[in-house]
Amino acid sequence: MQVAYSAKLSNNSVVGRETSIDEGAVVDRSIIGRNCKIGKNVKIRESIIWNNVVINDGCVLDRCLVADGCISRKHSKIHQGSFLSLGVETKES
Repeated sequence: MQVAYSAKLSNNSVVGRETSIDEGAVVDRSIIGRNCKIGKNVKIRESIIWNNVVINDGCVLDRCLVADGCISRKHSKIHQGSFLSLGVETKES
């Protein structure tokens, strides 16, 4: 696991092996699986991220579930209660 110095992880979060979290990211009360890439200034709150997921810079995820292999493009917003199925790719905002 690699976490940038300016990233913030709450005590109630779990991060899997080989996952990287970039500058300015905030992970609050969430679970992130293995081999994920979390970009700069990403906000993840009360969400579950499975394995091999890419969350690009500036994305916001709030109370959602993201399955294996998903890619969230820059500045995407995944709203409360959303479920991204296997391999889904969001549009850039």
